[in-house]
Amino acid sequence: MGVPHAFHVTSERAEFMITYSPAGVQGPEGHGVDGFFSEVCGRVVDGEEPPAPRAPDPEVFTSRMDAYGVDMVGPPPTL
Repeated sequence: MGVPHAFHVTSERAEFMITYSPAGVQGPEGHGVDGFFSEVCGRVVDGEEPPAPRAPDPEVFTSRMDAYGVDMVGPPPTL
């Protein structure tokens, strides 16, 4: 928390898993950053088929960032 960070994908497709502890940024329902990720990411549930890959909707993503106080601090990094 409080440290700018980013992901840089250099392949045609990428999958990643996020793990976190409830902490940090508070959202509209009092959730921390876990609430933000719950809203914008597919959830993997033990014993169920994982969600299909999907491209993020930039408008939804940025509106949820605003609601949770997450700041976009610059363009993505380049190699």
